[in-house]
Amino acid sequence: MLNDDKQFLKLRNKWKEVLTGGENINLSDEDVLLKVNEIEREAKMYWNSIQKSEATKSLWSDLSNELPEKNTYESYERLEKMVMAFCIKGSGLRNNEALKTVIFDVLEWLYEKCYNENNELGQEWFYKMGIPMKINNIVIMLYDILPAEMIAKYMKAVLAFSMDSSYHGISTACNRVWRCLVIIMHGIITKSAERISFGIHELLDKSGLVFEYAEEGDGFYKDGSFIQHKDIAYNGGYGTSYIHTLAHILYIIHDSEWDIDRHYYKMFFDIIRNSFVPFIYKGQIMDMTRGREISRKDCTAHKAGHIVTEGIIIATKFADEANLNFMKGMIKYWIEAGTYVSFYKNATVFAIEEAKKIVNDTSVMPGEVQECHKQFIAMDKVVHLRKGYAFAVSMFSDRIANFESINYENIKGWHTGDGMTYLYNNDLSQFDDNYWITVDSKRLPGITVDSGTHIDENHQPKNIVQFKPKYYNLDSFTGGTSVAGRYGVCGINMYSEGCTLSSKKSWFMFDDEIVCLGSDINSSDNRKIETIVENRKVNTNAVLTIDGQSESFNKPWNKSFVHIKWAHLESGIRGADIGYFFPQGGEIETKFESRNGNWAEINKWYGDATNYTRNYISLSFNHGKNPVNQKYAYAILPNKTKEEVKGFALNPSFEIIENSSFVHAVRHNKLNITGANFWHDSVRSAGGITCDRKASIMFMIADGKVELSVSDPTHKNDGYIHVELNLSASHIISLDPRIEVEALSPVIKIKVNVKDAKGSTARIVLGM
Repeated sequence: MLNDDKQFLKLRNKWKEVLTGGENINLSDEDVLLKVNEIEREAKMYWNSIQKSEATKSLWSDLSNELPEKNTYESYERLEKMVMAFCIKGSGLRNNEALKTVIFDVLEWLYEKCYNENNELGQEWFYKMGIPMKINNIVIMLYDILPAEMIAKYMKAVLAFSMDSSYHGISTACNRVWRCLVIIMHGIITKSAERISFGIHELLDKSGLVFEYAEEGDGFYKDGSFIQHKDIAYNGGYGTSYIHTLAHILYIIHDSEWDIDRHYYKMFFDIIRNSFVPFIYKGQIMDMTRGREISRKDCTAHKAGHIVTEGIIIATKFADEANLNFMKGMIKYWIEAGTYVSFYKNATVFAIEEAKKIVNDTSVMPGEVQECHKQFIAMDKVVHLRKGYAFAVSMFSDRIANFESINYENIKGWHTGDGMTYLYNNDLSQFDDNYWITVDSKRLPGITVDSGTHIDENHQPKNIVQFKPKYYNLDSFTGGTSVAGRYGVCGINMYSEGCTLSSKKSWFMFDDEIVCLGSDINSSDNRKIETIVENRKVNTNAVLTIDGQSESFNKPWNKSFVHIKWAHLESGIRGADIGYFFPQGGEIETKFESRNGNWAEINKWYGDATNYTRNYISLSFNHGKNPVNQKYAYAILPNKTKEEVKGFALNPSFEIIENSSFVHAVRHNKLNITGANFWHDSVRSAGGITCDRKASIMFMIADGKVELSVSDPTHKNDGYIHVELNLSASHIISLDPRIEVEALSPVIKIKVNVKDAKGSTARIVLGM
């Protein structure tokens, strides 16, 4: 074992290498050199623009004086960049004495004026976690030249807030990981084995839900969901920081005397597989899991995906063989497929070097999209993955909020959980490239909406609704089920906030088509109600074809079509065309428009007033004013050519069995799959299924077997769901212990105990 001084030296050097890339970085690599030059360029800019202000306690005039804690954090962030340029190999500022003098001066100024043990700021993330993490990084990089007395007082300030016991009880999941990183790094810097041990203890403590699956509220769930702030889906927000930060902690302590038991590593790798891999499509992480971070200009879905990728790259340094091979394959695939924004643009020098080793290793086979259907029942989200596309549905309930808007962020997130649908394909810029500031926030794809009901924080109320930071559904029916791990149905009985609009909405997801049904669309507010089939960002070279009639995008237009059968959007990007099929017709409104917006309109903290313009094409059902029991039906056909969509409309692969206030049911004739949402606690039959309670049900017949799955989307049923299939079976192949078989012939009869099931699926497979 290393003696104490060498052990602390080893840990400090590992962390410094992570921050700067170490002494062996390859400056002949173009991406490494670009990153080093970028660090140097930014450091010079910050150095040359320092303007101390005693009145505002600010070092840079462009930082917000309204938010002193954010101002201080960003000051340390800029200082960290200057320190990095001073330390990193290849920088023209390396060991620059004039820069060193400025760095020391700024450190002292910030300590005296902004952050010390007696100066508690407002928003606690900044002074308990954000600022301490930056101070620790700076001290680690400068450790060998920073006077001991300076280190001591900066660490005294960090200690004053990081060891605050009152924060222990409310710091969970990602917040706990951040807190523990601060404590562990403080221990490494101050050579305190006791403090490092305390940080590890806090990390492993079950109350922190870092290595413990959650049953409610914050944390990771066994189904892959991740929740922060009690009711917000956050895999792609707080979750990215969780995986990135925890990977770094585990890497630093790995093979030291503070290393942890391997079963914790196992859970960490399981979380990577279940809670992150399904949400990353060609390098970007799905926006429906990013909470209010969608409104941050410099935190795009691609950048968030790169943060996760970087965390997983770090995790390869301590992974077992099975997880190592899997992770390397996915890393290689994401980096190579993510052509819209290069991974290397957002990565650290250390991560670039490690990523290049993986990408250039010919023995590593690239992973690929794992075709599957995933129901993330704990957070009301669904992901449907295929080789050529990914489809996702973002719902909410009386358990999960539909959006979060706090700290002046995500001001227009009103409808992002109202059944918004995301179609990912080869148009990798679709939900990037200023999407969230230019898309009509009241007309998001997939939603049924009264667009006249919401305002933001800055204006007088329109109609009847004041701004709220989040909304909940008045009904509990939100969820679904799946068969074969590949196909699924989900639905929501939705009551919109602040108006009388209500609707029942279902999605049936197969291989080449997603069938969307809606019924019970009611409103009495005398305002137009729409269901938004599509609202997609397009280039002017795109073409929309409706029943054979083509519309180009050279100027804005708004047109209505009656009895429409099919539409096709040619995007101009290979692998990004989309077809739309309308099996029951309807009045469809189409609109091509140029829309303007800026990030300050949706985020005061992380936005600016620069205006951007993007073009959009939308298709929508017009339900009129004060609709009564209106309905809709359409199918999305990803990656279909115009001719394929036209042929599909003549010979569709599915049929709608029922679209009523009682049942939504669809049968896919080629796959021999039937799915249904039963909306009431009463006996009802549709598509060969009879059910007596609210339920999502799907069955599939293949290879002489029938697979039947059942769930209670309400999470409220404390008894049984009785199900009959108008089929007979000969024997049981497998069944969930919650299922009791009452008969196999002449019809299949089962009852499913859904008490405490929390929306999960019970499944049975029978031989026919």
